[in-house]
Amino acid sequence: MSYDNNTHQISIPINDVKLKGILTIPDDSASLVIFAHGDGSNHNSPRNQFVAEQLQKSNIGTLLVDLLSEKEQKADSQDKRHRFDISLISDRLYSITQWITKNPDTAKIRLGYLGASTGAAAAINSSARLDGIIQAMVLRSGRPDLASKDSLKKIKCPTLMILGSNDPGTIQNNQKALEKMKNISDGTKKRIVLIPGGTHLLEEQGVFEEAAKFAVSWFERYLS
Repeated sequence: MSYDNNTHQISIPINDVKLKGILTIPDDSASLVIFAHGDGSNHNSPRNQFVAEQLQKSNIGTLLVDLLSEKEQKADSQDKRHRFDISLISDRLYSITQWITKNPDTAKIRLGYLGASTGAAAAINSSARLDGIIQAMVLRSGRPDLASKDSLKKIKCPTLMILGSNDPGTIQNNQKALEKMKNISDGTKKRIVLIPGGTHLLEEQGVFEEAAKFAVSWFERYLS
């Protein structure tokens, strides 16, 4: 299949499930950001679609993809049984990325991760397993404390953590995680950005938009 600057609804087969997603690759783009949603979100999230649109304006492709099947999402909405299953969503993200690298239309594209909340832990775990395939990573209001300690030590790609300044618990968790990323020796390639006035969900006026600007800038610098 050929995407040619079009947006495509896709279905990725992973073992016994199919995961829905939206793939957009602008003309002549050589990079793709895979979104790792968290806490019950999916590829229809208006917030992540907004960030995806900003990336596309910078000629960066995006893949908004579910880490849970429709059946799993339905069960999760009732009892939250899957959203904190970090092993499951990490394996799904890894398999999705493998699918992208084996697809003839996307095999040579540079890859990045944007992980939010629990999706940040999945992004860390998957990036560590892929050993160099992920070229840049942004974690927004992330839970890196839920990632494997061994995974944090293996991260090599430039990593930006975006947090609200009024979210002290998450800030502390991210600071500890950053210190464990010993393989990133250049301090400019691993950093935390605090968005003034933002709480955990970055819902305050203008805060999420500001966070999106930092994410786009990071991928422009290290992925494009």
